[in-house]
Amino acid sequence: MTPADRALFLDVGTDLAPANGDDSWVLPAPSTFVIDGDGTIRHARVDADFTKRSEIDEILGALREIEAFTDAEEVQEMVTVGLCLRLIAAPGKEGEVAAFLENARPLVEAEPDTTAWFAARVDLSTFLIFDVFPNESGREQHLAGRVAEALAARAEELFAEAPTIERVEILAAKLAS
Repeated sequence: MTPADRALFLDVGTDLAPANGDDSWVLPAPSTFVIDGDGTIRHARVDADFTKRSEIDEILGALREIEAFTDAEEVQEMVTVGLCLRLIAAPGKEGEVAAFLENARPLVEAEPDTTAWFAARVDLSTFLIFDVFPNESGREQHLAGRVAEALAARAEELFAEAPTIERVEILAAKLAS
């Protein structure tokens, strides 16, 4: 603050030094910051005019960004293991295998520890199932679940050979939030 500004403050009876706790004569500027857990500033507003403030929608928008980012990170951090199954349909059973996999989705949706589940077709008779879980317990629950039970019950009828089941460790993931 300039000496002239100091004189103006003193003329109206305002001494900033005691308020600041030192002789700095620094006048604080009203400000609003939204900072995420990593220390990144997601929103900043600084204005010498104390009547100009951040709008609540600006602050809420910044908080929603942080929440969305955090939620996505939490989902990705919780995926640690998975399964990859290769299924070869018996001749003439390709349509039944496809229908079986399509109809399995509601069963998988009922499994709380199955974070993501994919059924895919590679070619006319080759199908894949890929799913991921937060931990070994979730994977074991899935392997003992209704889809695995139904697959085992119909394996001889639907498949040319026993399904290949590979247990995988998830190294990195990008999941929608």
